[in-house]
Amino acid sequence: MYYKLSRLLLTPTSARPSTTVEVFIANPQIDQEALLGKLFFLTEIESTKPAALKLVQFFSAALPQAYYQSEKLSLREKMGTLNIAELFETALTKLNAECETFCKKEKIKLTPKTINIVCGVVYKNKLAFSGNGSLKALLVYAETKAANDELSAKKIYKITPLEVASPDEKKGGAQKLFTNVSEGTIPPEGYVIFTNEILPEYVTNKHLSKIITTLPPTSAVEQIKNQLHKINSYVTFAALIIKNSTTPHVQRAIPKLNVNVTAQNSLEQMQEIEIETERHLASSGVVRTRRLWLFIKNAFHKLPLAPQENLRMAIRDKIFFTKKSHRRFLTHIAAAAKNIFDIFAGLAVYSWRFLSHPRQSGAAFAAAARSLHRRAQQMFLKTLHWFVRLSSRHKALLGIFVIFSVLFVYNVYALVYSKTQTAAQKNYQELTQTIRQKQNQIEASLLYHNETGARDLLNETQALVNELANYPAADQKLIAELQQTNGQQLEKISHVVAAAVHELTQLTRLNAHAQPQAIVAQANTILIADAPNHALYRLQNSNAAAGVFSDNAPTIAFGTGLDPDTALFLSANGGILVSDAATFAAVDTPFAAHDSDITNVTSYNGRLYVLSATENNIFRFAANYQSKTAWLKEDLNINDAVDFAIDGYVYLLKKDGGVTRFLSGYTNAFRLADIAPPLSAPTTLRLSGDSETGFVYILEPSQKRIAVFDKKGAFILQYKINLTENIASFAVLEKEKKIILLVGASLYEFDASNLE
Repeated sequence: MYYKLSRLLLTPTSARPSTTVEVFIANPQIDQEALLGKLFFLTEIESTKPAALKLVQFFSAALPQAYYQSEKLSLREKMGTLNIAELFETALTKLNAECETFCKKEKIKLTPKTINIVCGVVYKNKLAFSGNGSLKALLVYAETKAANDELSAKKIYKITPLEVASPDEKKGGAQKLFTNVSEGTIPPEGYVIFTNEILPEYVTNKHLSKIITTLPPTSAVEQIKNQLHKINSYVTFAALIIKNSTTPHVQRAIPKLNVNVTAQNSLEQMQEIEIETERHLASSGVVRTRRLWLFIKNAFHKLPLAPQENLRMAIRDKIFFTKKSHRRFLTHIAAAAKNIFDIFAGLAVYSWRFLSHPRQSGAAFAAAARSLHRRAQQMFLKTLHWFVRLSSRHKALLGIFVIFSVLFVYNVYALVYSKTQTAAQKNYQELTQTIRQKQNQIEASLLYHNETGARDLLNETQALVNELANYPAADQKLIAELQQTNGQQLEKISHVVAAAVHELTQLTRLNAHAQPQAIVAQANTILIADAPNHALYRLQNSNAAAGVFSDNAPTIAFGTGLDPDTALFLSANGGILVSDAATFAAVDTPFAAHDSDITNVTSYNGRLYVLSATENNIFRFAANYQSKTAWLKEDLNINDAVDFAIDGYVYLLKKDGGVTRFLSGYTNAFRLADIAPPLSAPTTLRLSGDSETGFVYILEPSQKRIAVFDKKGAFILQYKINLTENIASFAVLEKEKKIILLVGASLYEFDASNLE
């Protein structure tokens, strides 16, 4: 057998696959395989519709029939001029035509860009293949490194990518998948691997090469499956491994025999083996003790009075074993209890004596301390006297002992320190590799729209990056690169859109002390209320011309649009109605006892609604504003409410970023999806569209963003607004598909991409 084939197909277990994948290996008759080789294909169709499965089944049936039952086969077999590549090319040409006919008949609307396929045939050590799409192919071949003999030759495997599909294939016909054929020879003991695009992102080429060159193809596939099960369960992995089982021809040399074998030579070889074994088993450290000992030993033997070394034999002593006598368990317990009792009894007697005679006990302690001090002095003087009386030889030996003791301690310390540093460096490298791997998994999860899994992986990755930064020798450039990658992936998960903001006008040109607080959008104009200055400004939507609408409007702390042409501005003591035709109408009815009792106002169907967090309710006013009724019918705590809006449902925004939805005065099931980073200090809520298919907008000035959700609570995107000042309020212009920002004393606008 010239070759071995093995297939890998691992479907996700935690999510529904987003592609249709198949790895097919033909099973021809023995004579067909001996004459034409074995056919295979790997395909990944970017669709899970039944049409994709039909197309895979068509390939499985049509490709073997077009190749093994070719019209040119019988004639060329008789002439002895079989060319596998030409027969394979003829089969692909027929397959292209049959595929186009099949797609028209079954009404399959799949473009070649969505069909990733590679099919081929392996015959002996020859390989011919053709493909379309983004599948990968790798050639793994061995290079033998020259060594002293054949046994010590080491195989080094190299990896070379192969081109599956040419760039010109994108210009093919509507259903033309195969346009060229690549052919070549698989090197002896070489491998060809075909994979889908996602597999190399989880298993590196080097690691994949190590597995398949170490294990047989079937075992290698199982090993890869086990590793992929631990890494990811959301994507599909597919691969086909082809191994050339032939071995290269090796020029073998006959080793020379050592015929002069004697007992002395045998003993010398045993001695060399013993020395080599001792060298390998000896502990390694800063100080090479064996080398130092050999140096001293050789120097001593060179002295003239040194004794000659005689050969002697050592006889191992016999070791006789005797059975130990053991006490019973109760005897051990009794002895331990007796010891504990004696200790506590002694402590009790000593404590009693100390407390009964404190003066005598203190004097005894002082005498004992003086005696101990005196004995320590005497011992130091005796030691010093002993050292002085030592001979020069003994002093030298003592110095050598001290030096070697210090070297020994230093050697142990250096060895432990080296091992600690090596372990830390290894952990550092493994941690870096783990972070890279998780970042690749995040990209794959985003590719397959698994944002929940990507967010969990991103949190893990950020924790690992923080752990990596705590290493003393951490590469700050690497840390910055990893954090930058995390930031980019966070923006992808968070659907961050940079708002292209440009300025409309500056109200300080109209009033140097302008302090606008509220903004109301009408059909053709935008009204801005400046309560501290009792001023009302107007901006034309058509030409962005701004002007002072009124400079004597004392009750304009809050504002809302009653209809497209009428706006109402009010305070606790009253308000004014402003029409698009530049007319005013005063409203003398008080709306609350104090301005602090009004959190915000809005309107629906021409009726005014007032949110009062202090009074813990929402009030609905009559059309003439003379009376109001409590709208909420449930006993709820809304003291932390900051804003609200109505489109049939009432949406209530709270300080912590939560939104509660009401219908007919009662809470209605609603929950905003989680976003990154979470909402923590929102201030303004706006709505657009109808009550079922529109959008919810939440402004968070501290993060300089506007988060957008649909009316079911699903997160859509968040606009990142790069302005230095905090955003006071905003308005949504659905017709113009723009968002107007009130920033300080200026107005800005940007395009709302969610409305397009």
